[in-house]
Amino acid sequence: MTASKNMLIVFILLFTPILILGIALLLTLVPLPPPLPMAGSHARNLLAAILTGILGLVWATSLVIYLVASFLMAGRAFESTFTSRGLTAGSYLGLGRQYQGSIDGRQVEAQYSPGRMIQNGLLNIHIQTDTNLRMAVGVNRPLLDCITCQQVEGSSYGLDDINVYAEDIPWAQNLLAESPNVELIRRLMDKSEKLGMREIYMQPGRIWLHARPSAQFDANYAQIWLQLLLDLSRAIEKSH
Repeated sequence: MTASKNMLIVFILLFTPILILGIALLLTLVPLPPPLPMAGSHARNLLAAILTGILGLVWATSLVIYLVASFLMAGRAFESTFTSRGLTAGSYLGLGRQYQGSIDGRQVEAQYSPGRMIQNGLLNIHIQTDTNLRMAVGVNRPLLDCITCQQVEGSSYGLDDINVYAEDIPWAQNLLAESPNVELIRRLMDKSEKLGMREIYMQPGRIWLHARPSAQFDANYAQIWLQLLLDLSRAIEKSH
């Protein structure tokens, strides 16, 4: 569903209570021919109340259906992205979705939870990687992992405005010394606002992309992220 259609539906749902109120006033005050009750009479007010209640119930039901459908659709934003690579889809934390399977001989798992109010949705992609080392990459200091890691000077490797932390500094420097590896990280951390917040964590046994894509994010771009992570997994193993 396009953004313009969503805006139209939201406008209709918000305008409807005003319309119902207007109808209630008309039913109460406008003269109607017999045998309908006289305007302002108890019978007319009762009739207006019943009809307004029915219209209000229809509106409330429609609003609930719309909200539930919107959350369900939002939760499936990445359905084709991951199922097209052979991953199996399933429910995740109510309205979210998770995807599991194997790609190029690696176990892959992804979870997506749609956003709430002004908060963007949460996308996590985990890919099996044969490494026992830890490294974290983010625009700010990554806080979810690698808390005891030391900082690597990313600008020395062309990663300006990107913070890199690692347990094993020589290994991290060896990884970043290869320009193709730096390019993979740079593309994953693209500064475009529509891509939203992203952090990369290299942990024992896996690599993890932690992202909050913006509302303008093209879900097909997650396919690019997935491939970049697979390529980075191979690069990590080669540098280990």
